[in-house]
This record gives sequence, structure tokens and C-alpha cells, in this order.
Amino acid sequence: MPSRADTAPRLASLDVLRAVAVLLVLGRHVGPLGEGWNLVAEGVLRLWGRGGWIGVDLFFVLSGFLVSGLLFREYQRRGAVSLTRFLVRRGLKIYPAFYFFLALGALRIALGQGLRALSVPALVCEALFVQNYGPALWWHTWSLAVEEHFYLGCALLVLFLTRRARGEKDPYRSIPVIFLAVAAASLAARVVQGLAAPFTYATHLFPTHLRLDGLMFGVCLSYLHHFKPRTLASLAGGRESALFGLVLALLAPAFLFPVESTFLMYTLGLTGLYLGSGLLVLVLVERGLPDRRLIRALAFLGAYSYSIYLWHLMVRFLVEDGFRALLNRPPGSPLAVLTYLVGAPVVGIAMAKLVEFPVLRWRDRLFPSRS
Repeated sequence: MPSRADTAPRLASLDVLRAVAVLLVLGRHVGPLGEGWNLVAEGVLRLWGRGGWIGVDLFFVLSGFLVSGLLFREYQRRGAVSLTRFLVRRGLKIYPAFYFFLALGALRIALGQGLRALSVPALVCEALFVQNYGPALWWHTWSLAVEEHFYLGCALLVLFLTRRARGEKDPYRSIPVIFLAVAAASLAARVVQGLAAPFTYATHLFPTHLRLDGLMFGVCLSYLHHFKPRTLASLAGGRESALFGLVLALLAPAFLFPVESTFLMYTLGLTGLYLGSGLLVLVLVERGLPDRRLIRALAFLGAYSYSIYLWHLMVRFLVEDGFRALLNRPPGSPLAVLTYLVGAPVVGIAMAKLVEFPVLRWRDRLFPSRS
């Protein structure tokens, strides 16, 4: 068994990636910029805004890697997996914080715009985590729906493979083949959708069946990490610089080409994004990161990434409303953007301490992890 000293740097590396992912998303949602910006700062923010959506792809790969890893470790330790315990623990991680956010968001809409502005179908879709296939109250919760669908599908897949090869040391050896099948199907579906209709986020980026391959790539990497560690280490060993260069090459197109008007970006480009994100996970899992103040700060931020992601758009809208009503300033001014970029992590951390983490402590007492 590895010691805490052995495992902590790797866990910190993944928390750093969470922080990178959520910071990318914050930049994506800065919104239109107003006057008062110098050319350099405005250029950085516009580039950040163009490519920041890839933070979601990084989240997808991380979720696939980490969530399947819980099930793989449980099997390695106990020779079986508990679907019920896994889903209960996932639910207590996701649902309390999300429904608290949803309730306050609905209250804000009702108080600010009136009850008629609160769409009941959208609220129902949000509550049932099908907002990526129907109306939604928020721009960003579609990704939570994708992950919810994945959690259930991943748990059922692992349970099926476990029971099919009961007692074997490695009942999951077909996972790389399953990933390739999912990757081919998702890419084909994106191409068909891209050729069939003009681009919209709701139809070309949000549906689960178009994005499942990124999560499954994380599962594939996790399988290799837990059951074929020598294979994974041989892929990364001594090649970190080359792999990091490949990561940059795979992720860079998102910052160069707008996804809304680039067919290759929302079809084959999504494949490149999850491959690049997965290679980044591979390098950091195998090598870790040095113990530096910046690394510790990012790891700290990454530990709160779920709540920061949940609340960041509400913070942006509150900042915009406040600057209009109280300060009579446009929302895209430098001070407004800075307030949003600082306020979103602060509010997210506060909400995590208020809702998410107390529930997790209660969960861990009643339903301790088997992995």
C-alpha cells in the first residue's frame, strides 16, 4: 500500500487540474467587455473567453478517471462493488449542493422578474438532470446532467463486467475496446448532427450521447492506471516533454477557432480536446507536481471546484445587476470583471463550507467509502 506521502502529490495534481478547469470556465463566462480595458488585458480576456469552454472537457476526463477509479479500487480491495453505496455516495456529493443552488436561483428569478419568468418545464428539467435535452434555467448545468447520466451508466457497466467475470483478477479488460466503440459512436453522432442542422450549443455540444466519449476516455485511463500500471507508466516514462507538447497542440485549436462557427471544432475537435485533457491527466498522475505555494493554492481551489462551478454564473449576474443599479457602471468594466473573477471563487468556497462539505462529512459517517 502506498503511504500518504506517496499518494498526496498525485491527489494534489488532480486537484490542480480541477482548479485549471474551473478557472477556464470562469473566463469563458466573463461576458461582453466594456470600455476602460488596455489592449493586452482585453486580448487575454478575449482569448480566455474563446477557449475557456474546454474546462468542461477537462472536467469530463477527470470525472471519468476519478469516479471509475472508486469502483476499480473497491473491486481490488473487496472483490466486489456495491452499486447502491456508490450511487448513494455520488448523490450526496452532487444533489444537496445542486438543489440548494437551484432553489436560490429560482427564488432570485421569481423576486427579480416575477413568477411568470420562472419556467416550470425548465425547472423540472433541471431538477431531473435532463436539462441538456430540454429547457434549462442556467447555461452551465447541462454538464452536470451529462455527468449524472455517466455515473449511472458507468456503475451499471462496472457491475455487469464484475458479475460476468466474477472472481477474476481483472474483469474489466474489455474497457479499452468499449471506450473505442463509444468514441467512434460519439464522433459519428457529432458529425451527423453537424451536417444535419446549423450549430447551436443545445443540439451540438450539450447532449450526453455527443460527449460521453470524453468521460469514457477517463475511465479507460483509470483502468490502465489501476490494472495495467506498467503499461501506463511506459507510455509516460521519459516522454513528459513530448506529451506536454502534444497536449498543447490538441488543446490550442479551441483558443484559435470559435466553436460556434467551426465544424471541425465541434466534431473532431472535441475528440482532440479529451485526448489532450487525458494526456495531461496521465502526465500529472505519473509524475505529480512539485510542492510549491502556487501548486498548493491551486490544489486548494480545486478542492472547491464543484461549488465554484455551481455558483459562478449567479455571482456574475449579481455583479452585473449591482454595477448597473448601485454604481451606475456597465457590467463589462475592468472593476466589474475583477469582482466577478474574485467573487465567484469566494462565494463557491463559502457555499461549499455551508452546504457541500457538511453533507459530505455526514455521508462519510453513514456511508463510508469501500474503496
